[in-house]
Amino acid sequence: MTTARTTQQAQVPNNLEAFWVPFTPNRAFKRAPRLVARAKGMHYFTPDGRAVLDGLAGLWCSNAGHNRDQIVAAISQQAAELDYAAAFHFAHPKSFELASRVAALAPGDLAVIAPYEAQVRLLRELIPEAVEVDTVDGFQGREKEAVLLSLVRSNDRGEVGFLADQGGTSAFSEGVPGSARRRRAFTRAASSRGLKGLVT
Repeated sequence: MTTARTTQQAQVPNNLEAFWVPFTPNRAFKRAPRLVARAKGMHYFTPDGRAVLDGLAGLWCSNAGHNRDQIVAAISQQAAELDYAAAFHFAHPKSFELASRVAALAPGDLAVIAPYEAQVRLLRELIPEAVEVDTVDGFQGREKEAVLLSLVRSNDRGEVGFLADQGGTSAFSEGVPGSARRRRAFTRAASSRGLKGLVT
């Protein structure tokens, strides 16, 4: 009886007009619908039982695999405790617990170096306090676990300061490792034009 009911539920519906699939060209979708009825491991399964490799790895997707027993059990346990709460102005204690555990895996003592004081002020508002943000002078002679160097050349009005000069950019970049030594990693963030002549 259960098998018959499951088979009936998995049948392709006769009418697709009642549901509008978000972020999807619906006319094309409804001419050739791509329906998945269940999933296990790394595969989706179509209503007729055909296995389809889940290679999306997109937004809102979990790459831990589908229908894993320990994850199903954890979801069931959490649903019995708290199934949903608004994501704005509310938070669950376990969210902070998970964030703390993930943060503990990351290297501490991180630095972000920006060329302009205005950029430093903006980044300090956007980046957690645990990450130190300053100019090259602010890190003079110090050592950090990992350093991210911003080579963004313009402000929010598109105006370019001293980094408009390629020579100034090169001197700035070359001077950073000596100014803020990194133990593990040194990364530059810029447009391809901003990195021209700096990376070979």
